Amino acid sequence: MQKQDKNGSFGSNSRTGTISWLSEQAYADKDSLSVNSDDVNPVWEKAKAALKGYTEPESFSLYAIKQPYQGEIVDRGELLAGHLAINYTSYNPPPLWGAPYSLFKIRIGKSNNDDFVHHTGEGILRPIQGAISFQVIWSPPSGNPQLLTREDFTSRSIIRINPQIPHRVWSGKGDSSEAWLIVRDGNNSPATFSVSPEMKTGARSHGNSRITSVRLENIKDYGDYALRAWGLLEHIRTHRLRAGLSSMQLGQLCGINSSQMSRIENGTTNVNLATLIHIASVLHIPIEALIKQSSWYCKHQTLEWEDTSTQPHTFNELVEPTGLSHHLLPYCLQIRYLSIIVQSGEVKLMAKRRIGGKSFPESLHTGSVAHFRGKHFRLDDSPGGRGKLAIEARADTELMVIACTTD
Repeated sequence: MQKQDKNGSFGSNSRTGTISWLSEQAYADKDSLSVNSDDVNPVWEKAKAALKGYTEPESFSLYAIKQPYQGEIVDRGELLAGHLAINYTSYNPPPLWGAPYSLFKIRIGKSNNDDFVHHTGEGILRPIQGAISFQVIWSPPSGNPQLLTREDFTSRSIIRINPQIPHRVWSGKGDSSEAWLIVRDGNNSPATFSVSPEMKTGARSHGNSRITSVRLENIKDYGDYALRAWGLLEHIRTHRLRAGLSSMQLGQLCGINSSQMSRIENGTTNVNLATLIHIASVLHIPIEALIKQSSWYCKHQTLEWEDTSTQPHTFNELVEPTGLSHHLLPYCLQIRYLSIIVQSGEVKLMAKRRIGGKSFPESLHTGSVAHFRGKHFRLDDSPGGRGKLAIEARADTELMVIACTTD
C-alpha cells in the first residue's frame, strides 16, 4: 500500500499498467481538478493518453467505421447459436462507448422448431434481401393465446418489434433472407445480445436480463401469457437484482417463501394480484406502462421514396408506440448515439475523430456501418456546432439512420 507524505501526496512507485499507475498519470498535474470547459477535462485527457496502449484506437474517438467485411459473428445472449435458424454478425459501436444498443446483420433461414423468444426492451428490423415472416403468440379478446402471423416483410419495410411479446422470424421466400436488426435490452446492456460464440451458455446466465424461449403449448392460459407479454417476469428479476436482493430476501419483504418467488419469476404459477402488486410496489415496477406496452406486437411502415425527394423519410408510425419509453428512433433531433447503415450506393464522409481535431474523408459502401456518439456531432452546419458531419452520396444511395436518445 502506498503511504502519503507530509503533504498528503502518494509516492510515485506504482507498477506500470495498474489502476494505481493510471490514477497517478491522471492526477499528475496540480491543476488537474480544475475544469474550465465542457470539452476539455484534464484528468480524462491524461488518463486517455495512458490508456491508448491498452485499447483499440476507436475506443475514445467520436466516430467508428465498420466496413462490410469487419462484422463479428456472435451468439445472441442466452440462446445457442443457430437455435432459431438465425446467424448474427455484429456491427456494434465500440464496446467502451457504452452504447446501450446492439446492431446486427442477421441471416434468417427456414424455421426448424416451435420456440418463440421474448425479452424486455425494443427492436427495429430492416430487411435487406428476401422476405421475412414474423409470428407472435397473441392473446385474442376471447379464448386461449394463439399464433398470429405477418408474412413477407421485404426490403421496402421497416418494422418496430415489441420484444416482450413472444415472437419468432423466418425466411418467407427462398432458403434464407437477410436483415439489419437493432435491439436494445430493457436493462440498457448490449452484452445481453453480443456474446462470443466460444463462451459457454452457463457462463453468462447471471446477468440482469435474459432472452427467454417458450412454446405455445407451454402457455396454458391468460396468466401465463400476461407474465411474459407484459414483461413482468423480466422486470421482477431485473429490479430485484438491481436492488441487491435474493429471491429469499424479496420473498421475505413480500410475505412469501423463496420457492414461490422463484415460480413467479419463472412464470410457472398463477400469482394472485395482491402478491403481484406487493412485489411491484417493493421494486417500483411501472405496472401501467407494462400493460399498455402489451397492446401491440409490431409497427410496420413501407418506404416509399419519391425520385425527386432529397428529404429524409420520416417514420411516424414507429416513433412512439404505446407503453414504455422508446429510445431507438429512425429519426430524431437530440441524440446520444447515432448509427448510419449504407443500404445501397456509396458515401463519402467527412467527420472529426476528436474534439478540435481535423476532419478526414472516409469511404463507405453497401453494407458499411458508421457509429457516432455524444453531443459533438450535428448533421447540419448550424452555428455553435462543436463538431460537424458532412455526407456526400451518389444519387442512388440509400441510408438508414438509427438514433438513440439514452445512455
